[in-house]
Amino acid sequence: MEPLCSLAVTEGDTACFAVSVSGRPWPRVSWRHNGSDVVEGGSPYFEVLRSADGRRHSLRIGEVFAEDAGTVHVTAENDVGSVSASAQLSVTRAFIASEILHILGWNWFESLNIGATTLGTGRDWSLPPQLLGWGTNYVLVPLWPRS
Repeated sequence: MEPLCSLAVTEGDTACFAVSVSGRPWPRVSWRHNGSDVVEGGSPYFEVLRSADGRRHSLRIGEVFAEDAGTVHVTAENDVGSVSASAQLSVTRAFIASEILHILGWNWFESLNIGATTLGTGRDWSLPPQLLGWGTNYVLVPLWPRS
């Protein structure tokens, strides 16, 4: 069995661990994630896959969450013996746009009313100087403390 490669992914991404195996008699392959057995069809997020010829085995995590970080372990065994490999899964938190804007001290508005003018389409060229950006469905304005 080839070594299992560690992965670093962002929350929401897919992670796929794969190995190739061979042996006589043909080995059985099993997967563990953070000490728990991963069984075929046991979870909608964890998929155990095997190529048509039975040589390539994969563990696919369809949507990775922070709590999925840890150790993935694979074992191939037959009547002659067994071989195993382990790898680490690191998960980086994904920031959504509103969180990033808040960190930058900006706020996100679907539309912004200034007097009788509604901004939000990005097509009004009489934008106030405090407006820092705009798009098709949003405008970005800095958050200032209210006095």
